[in-house]
Formats: sequence, C-alpha cells, structure tokens
Amino acid sequence: MRVALVGTGLQARRRLPSITGHPSTTLAVVVGADLDAARRLAHGTNARAADDWQSEIISDEVDVVVVCTPPDLHLAVGGAALSAGKHVLCEKPLTQSAATAQQLVDIARDAGVLLKCGFNHRHHPALWEARRLVADGVIGSPVHGRGSYGICGRPGLEGEWRSDPARAAGGQLMEQGIHLVDLFRWLAGDFESVYGVRSSTVFEIAPLEDTGLAVLRQTDGFCATVLSSLAQWRNRFQLDLYGSEGYVEVSGLGASYGIETLHVGRRDPFGPFTEQVTEFRGTDSSWAAEWRHFIDTVIAIDAVIGGMSTNPMDPEGTPMEGTGADGVAAMRLIEAAYTSAATGDVVRLADVQSVTGVPSGLDAGRSAHAGPGENAGPGAESALPADCPRMAIPRSAGSL
Repeated sequence: MRVALVGTGLQARRRLPSITGHPSTTLAVVVGADLDAARRLAHGTNARAADDWQSEIISDEVDVVVVCTPPDLHLAVGGAALSAGKHVLCEKPLTQSAATAQQLVDIARDAGVLLKCGFNHRHHPALWEARRLVADGVIGSPVHGRGSYGICGRPGLEGEWRSDPARAAGGQLMEQGIHLVDLFRWLAGDFESVYGVRSSTVFEIAPLEDTGLAVLRQTDGFCATVLSSLAQWRNRFQLDLYGSEGYVEVSGLGASYGIETLHVGRRDPFGPFTEQVTEFRGTDSSWAAEWRHFIDTVIAIDAVIGGMSTNPMDPEGTPMEGTGADGVAAMRLIEAAYTSAATGDVVRLADVQSVTGVPSGLDAGRSAHAGPGENAGPGAESALPADCPRMAIPRSAGSL
C-alpha cells in the first residue's frame, strides 16, 4: 500500500517511522511547500520528494494520503485526496471548523473511502486499558471526570502557524485539549452541554487562547472538566474517570510528560485506600499502534469493497477508532466551549446540532479577547498487545 505524506513538520516526522516500519505500507512520496525540507524528510527512505500536492495525491501510484499540514490546508488536501478515492489519515483538528470538517466526512462517505482523524492518544496503552476496564464495568457507571493537558509554551511561539488565526482552528483548547475531549467521549459517551472559559494572559496570541477550560455535561448528570494550557510550566497529562464503583487515572505519556501510568481503584467506604498501579515503560508506541489499526481497517474495507459490484460500504459504519465523525464531534464541543466563553452561557449541543452554520473556533468568541491581557460510548475492546511493556505495582495508601 503506497502512501503520500503531505507536510514536513513535527507531526510528519512523528508519522513517518510508522509508515516505513509497517510491512504493508511503503512511503511513496513526501510532499512539502519547501522542497528541500521534503527531501530531508524523505532522506533514508525510498520515497520521492515533491512540492506539488495537487498532482501527487491523485496519482495512481498512491493509495493512502496522510495529511500533516496546518489546518488551513486540511480541507483542500484531504478533500482532493478523498475525492480521488484515496483513504486519508488527517491530523487533528480535521479542518478549521466543524462545518468544513463535516464536508470531509461527507466527501469520504460519497467516495466510499476511509477518513481517519489523528487521535493517537486512544492508542496509548494505559488509555486503551482504561477503556477496556470502563467497558467491562469495572468502575461502574461514569460519575465525573477531569483532565489536564498542557505544555511549557516555547519562546517565539507567537510567530508559529499555531498562533496565526488565519491558519489554526483555535487556540490551545482546540490544538491540544481536543485530545482530552475525544478521550472523554470515547470513554464515557457524548455530551449534551458545555460551559467554557478561555484567556490569553501570558502569550500574545489573541484571539486565540493560551489557556482554555471546558466543562462537559451529559444528560444523565455525568460531567467532565478539560483544562489545557500553554502556561503549564511542567508538561502534564492527566485523565481521571470516576464511576459508581471505582476509578481509573492515567498520568504521563512518556518522555517529558513522565512515565505513562494507570491507576485503578475500587469503591470501598471502610477499607484502606488500595489501588493497582501499572507503569508502561519504553518509547511512545501510540503512533505505530494507530497506524497499524488504520491500515488493518483499510485492508479490511478494501477486501469487502473489492468483492462488491454495487452498494459501496459506508466507511463510517466500520469499527475504526477515531473516525472523521469523531473528529467533527470533538470540534463541535470545543466550538461550543468557545461560544460559551464569549457569551457566559452554557451551550446546549442540541442548539447547534446541525454542523452547517456552526461558527468556527476562531470566530466564536473573538469579541471576548480584546487583547493579550485579557460516539462513542464504551464498548468491548481487545486486550493490550502482548509486547507492550508494563510493570504492575500493587500499592496501598500506607506505601505512597
């Protein structure tokens, strides 16, 4: 299966080893606006380098397209690839607004090909295991959750495309916090209302936010908070989900975020506080795991479609993790948080149920920033891969 990688930045560099390391995929071409950058990224592989994405992604020599450009190009590049019958993995956020992201989903459906949103966090082993435990009812019915995800903003970020309202889909809540929003949907199901707060108090990137908070609520009362900030001076990832009978907590993602760790505890009103702790050692395996999952799904879909003469399959009906529809849903929730931040009101998703006309993450709440001072419920999942490194540490409160 021949792959075109469009983009030469950080995400493209993260994706490339998974593509070249998979036995069923071959990197055919690396495409970048800067041809020299494309050549550098392609160096050491058998891939060509090119600077004309329009011709490369529709080539008969390409089967799959990976879109790692800034969001302002996602609709054009992804849409053209899907229309040409290519399966597409597109980085999050899918486009610059939920409305245009839905356009990509519609194009994929009409073309009978797969659109995957780049939600690699679903494939971190601690989060995959947490999902299995929730699906198996170990913690009972979800009651509340909280997530915190942030980085120490680097010097000069104001000059990057992520700080350019013309190129980005939103600020830190949309750029990094979207992973937490997607994970809570994946673990506990969809939400019916959102309350949001956003600010730019450290970095001069308004109308984008350097810090964003969303409070998500379901009809049954389950609520989750999501906080994402560029002023997280010590890199942090934390996701906690508490249920009626127990809890799961995931901290760290490896590297600068610390050891990826899963805490599992049960409700016990009278006994000592005891939990099972598993540390997942080694390098970040989520990129390769997501790619394997995507390619396995592509192979399965192609096998089915290849044997059909009529009624092409609707790709959104496949059991793929992180579909285009998931990408749209996460964007809708964050856009609702932006609208809430601008109005001060709780926003009900039913009021913006139709994606058409939903304000973009940039437009919603622009007036709230005068300047820099101001699917998916749980289901049964397979066990962790046998080669996933882990270390179980039974731990009681007395030994902490």
